[in-house]
Amino acid sequence: MRAPSYRFALMLAAAIGVVGTPAQARDLPIGRLSDWFQTYNPSFNPTFSAKEVPGGIETRASGSSLAKCENKWIRRTWVVPTANSSNAVLTMVADFGFNGTQFNMPAVEIELSNGNAQNLGTKRFFGQGVIGSYNREMLVQTGYIELGSAIGTHVIPLSQIKPNVIFTTISVSLMNYACIGENSITLSSLSLSGVD
Repeated sequence: MRAPSYRFALMLAAAIGVVGTPAQARDLPIGRLSDWFQTYNPSFNPTFSAKEVPGGIETRASGSSLAKCENKWIRRTWVVPTANSSNAVLTMVADFGFNGTQFNMPAVEIELSNGNAQNLGTKRFFGQGVIGSYNREMLVQTGYIELGSAIGTHVIPLSQIKPNVIFTTISVSLMNYACIGENSITLSSLSLSGVD
């Protein structure tokens, strides 16, 4: 299935009631890897890597044991104009990939916060079909959201995180979980519409 174009993404955003026009969408620069915060124990499974690629950032995990595995991630936070999550939409260009093993899921976590660094809501999103069988069985408990495709442009109404909250910062984490198996995320662009 072909990923939707950026123009289609903006049309969809308008159709669901986003305030603003494409000219008012604000880019959230991906930047360099050094702009992203990362903390994890490199000795724990899976092996994790993050690097700059043309036009974006790529993270990869390679797991080799069921005995112990953890989620590894990098994270960046942007200060944005005051926005209501019920009017705001994040448009993300990202590709998710994995090799189909049972305990395996790359995901993007989005967190909304206020000026006091209070977490107002957090949700994880994963590419369509890019989820291990164990992780899919746990979706009722985790509440993670499956995107409409595994690659290309993804339009995320921030009301899916929590409706009607006023936020001034948005954080994005690229999260790679794998016990045995491999996965990756390539993030190319982020933009936010529906802000003051």
